[in-house]
Amino acid sequence: LRVAATAGATACILTTTSYSSAWLVSSPLSSLADAQADRGRRAALLSSGAAVASLLQMPLRAYAFEPLPPPVLQDIVRAAPKIQLGIDWFYFELGDALKNKDLEGTRKATGSAGMGAYVSPVTSEIVLPVNQICSSNLDAEEDGWNDNIRNFQFAIDAIKTEVYDQEWDKALANWKKAAGNVNFIMQNINDRAEDPSKPYFVLIDDAYDSRRKAYRQAIVDKLNYRNAVGSLAMR
Repeated sequence: LRVAATAGATACILTTTSYSSAWLVSSPLSSLADAQADRGRRAALLSSGAAVASLLQMPLRAYAFEPLPPPVLQDIVRAAPKIQLGIDWFYFELGDALKNKDLEGTRKATGSAGMGAYVSPVTSEIVLPVNQICSSNLDAEEDGWNDNIRNFQFAIDAIKTEVYDQEWDKALANWKKAAGNVNFIMQNINDRAEDPSKPYFVLIDDAYDSRRKAYRQAIVDKLNYRNAVGSLAMR
């Protein structure tokens, strides 16, 4: 297609140039009508050449604006609340632990080997569901989803090592990289939402801290619910 388009563009340009030369040396005896017709044909040829040239410069796909397939959207709708909870954990638990240089808090937030069989929400509520969404999207590699979730995981692994070595600045830098990775995926999905006024995700930015109170209350509510269920089970 590119070769054909290039050849077409070349043909248009050559034809335009040749015809232009002929038009410039046209006989003074040519009528005004003929000259006007010449100008019209010349403009049409130039327009064709410009159109082909613009096609050659056009990107093959505009990923950020292509709607996602219905099956992928269904998976996103189901997974988005869980992923957002994972983002809350990543921001408020891991982010705070790193900023406070809290070794135990960081280990808990990342689910390091020292925590035994415990699985961090970073894994259960971000990595796993995002990978599932990537699996359902046939274009996940081209869309950049696969690379970004992999890089997110690499950054989390680096954080585990860096906090063990007390390299807090490096760990915080990797936390910011990881935030950028998940933001890329969430922004790409939001850009392709069926209703742009109703994005699927809240991105990590300077305003994200406004969710802190609601996040803490949700933890309390969840704990109270578990206690209530446990009490009923013991009766």
